[in-house]
Amino acid sequence: MKILKSNIGLISLICWLSLLTHNITLCTQLLLKNNSGWRIEIIAPIKKVIEAGDLYLFGSIPNSFNFRPYGRVWGWFGQETTINIQQLCREKGISIPKIPEKNDLLISIGIDALQRWTYTLEIQSADFTRAEIGILPKSGNPWDAFPAVISHQNRAPRYVLGLPEQFTAEDVRRAFRNLSLRWHPDKHPKNKKLANDITQILNNARDQLLKELGQ
Repeated sequence: MKILKSNIGLISLICWLSLLTHNITLCTQLLLKNNSGWRIEIIAPIKKVIEAGDLYLFGSIPNSFNFRPYGRVWGWFGQETTINIQQLCREKGISIPKIPEKNDLLISIGIDALQRWTYTLEIQSADFTRAEIGILPKSGNPWDAFPAVISHQNRAPRYVLGLPEQFTAEDVRRAFRNLSLRWHPDKHPKNKKLANDITQILNNARDQLLKELGQ
């Protein structure tokens, strides 16, 4: 019996060390949202599953990862920055192993008034993640591509494009560009009809809102 308990303890220790060594948790995915207005490059070891506009979906959650901005204003490349996910989670009181399996960890990157990087963390439904990232709904219903609060409760154009109560024509066009990029039929060659139906919903929402704004 003592030998059995000893072996179980040893196996548990090996599994725990294995998770630390691989730097991942298998219970959920990581969604990175770039709200900074700058283009960024994600640097290994984290591996992207899907990239759609300003959204990046990763199959696992590392302890940390690096990114850097790029574009004309940054020269060839901006300075590399590290996001320490474990530290951010501790500060927010989030325990990664305790995140429910059907939820994802969302990290939003922004820039403050002093041009410093900012990060916010939250837990969101995996269904919402799939809608945001542009994964076609298995039901075949184009409205199921949107979060349930939109598809089943309110199909108002403002909600379809994810706009706040007060918005401008530029807000409408920006939201439409981001969403149409995620759902572009060329990104879904196996089901272009469904992607087209979703895109048509976006087109109608944009046209209606711009008309209301006199554009």
